[in-house]
Amino acid sequence: MQNASILEVELGGSGGRIFTVRGRKIGPPKKIPVAKLTPESLVRFIASQLRPGIVAIAVSTSGFVTKDGAIEHSTNTHFPPNVPLRQMIEAATGLPAVVMNDLWAGGTGSGIVFPKLAGKRYNCVNFGGGVGQCACEDGRVISPCEFGHSRIVDSIFARRCACGKQGCAEAYTGGESMRREVLFTTDALGIGIPKGMHPCAFLDERFLANDRWAIDIYRQFAFAAGVYMANFQLANPAPVYTLRGSLARKALHLPGVMDWVEEQMSSELSGESWRPKFLFVPPPANGDPNDYDAILGAASMAMKLVK
Repeated sequence: MQNASILEVELGGSGGRIFTVRGRKIGPPKKIPVAKLTPESLVRFIASQLRPGIVAIAVSTSGFVTKDGAIEHSTNTHFPPNVPLRQMIEAATGLPAVVMNDLWAGGTGSGIVFPKLAGKRYNCVNFGGGVGQCACEDGRVISPCEFGHSRIVDSIFARRCACGKQGCAEAYTGGESMRREVLFTTDALGIGIPKGMHPCAFLDERFLANDRWAIDIYRQFAFAAGVYMANFQLANPAPVYTLRGSLARKALHLPGVMDWVEEQMSSELSGESWRPKFLFVPPPANGDPNDYDAILGAASMAMKLVK
């Protein structure tokens, strides 16, 4: 199995990408060239990408995935509910397949990225376009949980989340929610965002320039992130947290933001012994995809099917 490879598929709102993974080496990403992705068109494309040496297929996707590898619900993929994707892939390719939630894949991949977590318990938290978390031990997800849509701000003025509720953790800590908040705030203040600049990149720029509105948005983010992780720590105590996702790689490294998060988390917990250590999933090497921990995690699960 030394030269065996895994065909790994990432699914998201923009369609999806596909990689060939051999050990810890990830090949260049290839965008799935389908205008409107459906389960059937995805399976056809996967089958067309099979090459000698590929022994299994891994799919990581947002949303709820059953133990049988069916996508029960995923807003980002725009698939209909209850798609038996694993069965469809295996029938079309003749190869074993695993379909798993992308955060679960990231939690599994944390154990690969951080070898010192071997045999230990840790919690994996994702701050990306959305928010998610899972409890892990020795590179295995032991509790998927779902705190991202727990209410942390109880007010009629709380932000409305994409799920329809007000005051969710994701409404304050998700990248897409923060993008909307920047657009709303700058419009209300009559501030123009430079053409072609992402609203969150503008937020970071103005935060570093000490603009009050930008600091306020990150203060709200830190409050919500601290309460959110404290609630998760009380439900699933662990000595270490791995932090992943595009927002974690950028926002939590801005001056003072992580300090605010830890201060808020500490104030919600009783005693210093509850406070975990934080490990940031490091930025990928040049040319590697952003979610390489999830890619490695899903590929490792697929490899177990053929060993």
